[in-house]
Amino acid sequence: MCSKTVQRYVARAARGELAPRPHPGPAPRLRAEQEAAFVSMVEEKSGWTIDQLCVEWERRSGVLLPRSTLHDHLRRLKGRYKKESSGSGTL
Repeated sequence: MCSKTVQRYVARAARGELAPRPHPGPAPRLRAEQEAAFVSMVEEKSGWTIDQLCVEWERRSGVLLPRSTLHDHLRRLKGRYKKESSGSGTL
């Protein structure tokens, strides 16, 4: 005898409903098509702080992203950045 889960999957397969379902939650703020531009921007100047990256990304893309979003993307891409500005705070 099959478990209920297996029976449900067999029934879904018979109806052609085994395609992956969308992930729950909000869509990523930095879309896949923007990621190459973001990586290119980060590679231009490695000394930028997160705040400077936020300002520069908004200037280039017209989209304001929170610091936490840029930080998460940098961590995922294994990027390095300065945590604080030692200069005048300009780009």
